Amino acid sequence: MSFVIDSNEWDFNGQNVEQVSAKLEQLLARVDIANQRGENIFIGNDLQSQVVCGTMDLWGFLYSEDMAEISEDIISELTAFFGTGNYYEDDSECWPTGFPEQMVSDIAGCGLGPDLSFAHLHLLDRTPSDALH
Repeated sequence: MSFVIDSNEWDFNGQNVEQVSAKLEQLLARVDIANQRGENIFIGNDLQSQVVCGTMDLWGFLYSEDMAEISEDIISELTAFFGTGNYYEDDSECWPTGFPEQMVSDIAGCGLGPDLSFAHLHLLDRTPSDALH
């Protein structure tokens, strides 16, 4: 099985250190399980640079004064994960049919972005994939 991290879900507005830590620990635990099982986790290129809180990107937010108490272990593990991640946009060999030209929309016609489009088109190609938040 493969997983795609949905960068649209990375919104930390209004969350305290404990809540952010819990979300990141949950992600890192899932990454560990995926690694043990030999599963792929795909990441979009903009995950680290998009706004996740106020006007801050992920790293600006994690190193902000509000997050000063976040565990260095979490930061280190997250850094290692992003440093060795599978960035699907950089590897055309893993692209499903129609990607990246075809983007998926919801029932209201709103685009779901490249992460969910990548996962959805893999499902249409019958390649197992789940969205990971």
